[in-house]
Amino acid sequence: MTNFKRVQRATLLASALALLVACGGGIKPTTAVIAFGDSLTDGGTYKNGLLPGGVTIESQGGGKFITNGPNAKTWAELVAVGLGTSASFGPAAYEGFSLGYKPVPGMYNYAQGGSKVTITNANPATGPSQTSVKTQIDRHLIAKTSFDATELVLLLAGANDIFQANGDPVKVITAAKDLAAQAMRIQNAGAKRILIGNLPDLGRTPAALSMGAAGAAGATQLGLLFNSE
Repeated sequence: MTNFKRVQRATLLASALALLVACGGGIKPTTAVIAFGDSLTDGGTYKNGLLPGGVTIESQGGGKFITNGPNAKTWAELVAVGLGTSASFGPAAYEGFSLGYKPVPGMYNYAQGGSKVTITNANPATGPSQTSVKTQIDRHLIAKTSFDATELVLLLAGANDIFQANGDPVKVITAAKDLAAQAMRIQNAGAKRILIGNLPDLGRTPAALSMGAAGAAGATQLGLLFNSE
C-alpha cells in the first residue's frame, strides 16, 4: 500500500467514526485510541535508542518505519488525531537499543517495529526489543487492568510471523489464530471497539520482491491466507 493510500484510508476511517458521533448515531465519543502491533503502527519506540558513536536514532532522522520523514504520522496516529485523542497516543514505552524498558505513563501506542504476535526473540541490549503483541497487551492490562467501552483498540500484526515462517502455511495459520485469540482477550477485558487491520500485500515488500516473481507471489498468498484465517 502506498503512503498516500494509507494516509487517505486512515483519515477516512477517523472521519467516519467522528461523523457517527456528530450525527447523533448513538455512539459515545472515543476517549482514547490504544494500539498493539508492529512497525506499521510503531510511533517511535526506538527513537531514543543509541547507535554506534552514542548518537540517537531520532537525531539521524529515524524513529518511525515510514518514508515521509520522522515527523510524519503513521496511519494509527492519523486515526488518533481524527478522533481528538492524539495527546495520549505517544509510544507507551521506549525500549531496545540499550534503553532497557522505559514505560511512558498515560501513553497508549504499544506497537513496536519487528514485533510478532506471541513470540519475542530479539536482543534489546543491542537492537530492537520487538516485544510481542501478547506482551504489549499484558503491559496495558497490568497498568490499567481493563479496557473502557469508549476506547478504540487498534490491532495490526502478523507480517513478521509470515516473514519468519519460511513459507510454512501451518505457521501462518497458527499466527493468525493467535492474533484472533488476543483480540478475544481484549474484548473479554472490556473493549467494545476493536479494529483488526488486514495485512497489506506482502508480495510488494522489498524483501519479497528480492526473492523473484515466485517468491513475491508466495508472500502475497501467505498474507491472504493470514487475513482470511
